[in-house]
Amino acid sequence: MYARARESQAEVLADEIIEIADDSSEDFIFAEGEDKDGNGAKKFINKEYVKRSALRVDARKWVAAKLLPKKYGDLTRHEVTVNKPLVTLNDELEEKESA
Repeated sequence: MYARARESQAEVLADEIIEIADDSSEDFIFAEGEDKDGNGAKKFINKEYVKRSALRVDARKWVAAKLLPKKYGDLTRHEVTVNKPLVTLNDELEEKESA
């Protein structure tokens, strides 16, 4: 039951991430005065709200990755080093012809 509850919690966080990312309701601030087109209000980007939304998304991604690392964690890449030289088909044919 505990594992299922943790999985559900991670899924809720993933859903919240989408909601936060899609919500643009407070992305702009309107100030009194006219903008350059002569309209009634100036429109400014609400940088504080946008940054806080990014922080909220990042926090939820981090927690989801800790709860379900196989599904939401960072991908791990493994590098393999081979100490043999690369042999092409032409190299093999030349060896056979010279033998």
